[in-house]
Formats: sequence, C-alpha cells, structure tokens
Amino acid sequence: YPKTGVTLRASFNYLIMGGVGLSFFLLGVGFLYAMTGTLDIFHIAEKLPTAFNSSTQMVLMSFVLITTGIGIKIAVFPLHSWLPDAHSMAPSPVSALLSSVIVKVGIYCLIRVVYTVFSAEMFFLINSHNILMVLGVVSLLFGASMALAQTDLKRLLAYSTINQLGIVLIGLGIGTELGLTGALFHILNHAIMKSALFFCAGIMIAETGTRDVQGFSGFGR
Repeated sequence: YPKTGVTLRASFNYLIMGGVGLSFFLLGVGFLYAMTGTLDIFHIAEKLPTAFNSSTQMVLMSFVLITTGIGIKIAVFPLHSWLPDAHSMAPSPVSALLSSVIVKVGIYCLIRVVYTVFSAEMFFLINSHNILMVLGVVSLLFGASMALAQTDLKRLLAYSTINQLGIVLIGLGIGTELGLTGALFHILNHAIMKSALFFCAGIMIAETGTRDVQGFSGFGR
C-alpha cells in the first residue's frame, strides 16, 4: 500500500467528514430534545405528532439534520467524497469491515430514525420518501458510472458500494412493507458479498503486486 500523503489525506478526510456528520446528527437530536423533553426513542415518537402541529419547521429541521448526518456516514451522493479514498487506501480486511459493517450501521440508524422516531406517517407527510428515492437513484447511477471508469480494483469496489447503497435507499424511499423488506435483505446481501469481494481483491493485489485492473489480465489461469 502506498506510503504517501494519499493515505494520510484519505484518513483525515474521513475524520473531518465523520466529525461533520456527527455534529449534524447531534444538532438534530438537540432539536428533538428541545421539542419533546426526552431522548427515549419511543417517547419522542409519541410526542412528535403534537410537536409537528405546533412547530412544523423545527421537526423538519431536526429530520434534515439527522438524515444529513447519517447520509455522510452511509456515503449517499453527494456526501460520498470520503468513501472511495478511505475504502481503497485501507488494508483489504479493513476495507471489508468499512463496507460491510460501518456503512450498514449507518443505514440501520437511518431506518430506526425514519420508521421509529418520525414514524412512517410523518415520513410520507413531509414528503421525504421522494427525496430518499431521488438520492437513491442518483447514488445508484453515479456509483455505477464511476465504478466503470476506475482502473484501481479497490476503488472500483468502493464506488460499487455507493451504487448498492442507492438500491437500498430506493427500497426505503418506496416506504411499503415489501420495499423495506427488500432494502433490509439487500443490506445483508451487500454486507456479505462486498466483504468477500474486498478479501478477494486483497488476495489478487498480494499475488500480482498491482492494483490496476488491466494488470490482472490472465490472473484466473
């Protein structure tokens, strides 16, 4: 792995973006606490409809801040800039963990916020399901097109992660039981398959001494 400033820049970028995402999330939680006087998820869910009627903008602001914070964590377009560098520059076992565990925890958190804290009814009421679907479609197309343009194998897999997260977001945005089931099932699929792919990439890079896709020509033989 390159011992250059690239790896340092990738980790610093991840640190800064993660810090910004966490700040947004905490600020959103602060708004919720100010409106409901509690941090218990189920108590917030009970009190939020009343708060929504009296201060709609504060509820909307808390939703936007929390989802933006989580959006950075799950690398949804256009908040994805940390992911390709972090995933491709890390050692392959770490890349597998980043893609299969860290990102998936963020998606789980998003699902809990959308369907437990804000409830499905409010989710549709503030029209955020359409926003999630649009972000999902854009992430899907962006991730796929960027993956096609890559020559670095691990960077290709990193952009593929953004593409697959787009599919999950579309399932969440649909908002039906079947859509949510599909999204959850794909989270499990992607966690297993992408970690396996990063392990395979690590083996291929160790065997050939190159990360360039063209350099793997004839590797199977």
